[in-house]
Amino acid sequence: HEEASRYAEQREAERARRAQEEVRTAEARARQAAEQQFPRARLHGSALVVHFASGVWTTLVHVPAGPFRMGSDPAEDAEAGKAEQPAHSVRLSDYYLGKYPVTNAQYAAFLRATGRGPAAPGGAPQLPVVNVTWDDAAAFCRWLSVATARPFRLPTEAEWEKAARGPDGLRYPWGEAWD
Repeated sequence: HEEASRYAEQREAERARRAQEEVRTAEARARQAAEQQFPRARLHGSALVVHFASGVWTTLVHVPAGPFRMGSDPAEDAEAGKAEQPAHSVRLSDYYLGKYPVTNAQYAAFLRATGRGPAAPGGAPQLPVVNVTWDDAAAFCRWLSVATARPFRLPTEAEWEKAARGPDGLRYPWGEAWD
């Protein structure tokens, strides 16, 4: 009877030791996850990759410094609006611009981190976030800047147009014709 009691105590001690080890392992994993700190931004070749959370990331492309032709000339573009005229040369410093729109998953990371608005925007995680005001978009950029220690902001009209025209200065990102 004494031997059975000693055996039961040893089994109980082993269970307690294993439970403590599981707690230590879980705490170590939690510390490791906290050390990974999201969001983070890192250069990958000429691109800037931003990780918002595990499995949630985006790529920003580098747009080199230099001049480009901004606006439209009605002699070359029959659809040139008055606000686009006259076409003129603009010189910009280099910058990064998102290759894809901000997704619901990326915006949800911002909402969770800042406590702004609902827990998550509606729609599938991989779809572009919608119904975001300019102020909300600017707040997203400020949060990303502080969290990654890199400057983020909304692009200017000139930056947007230079990136959309591409390195060849095309009328549309895909070429000179609409179709």
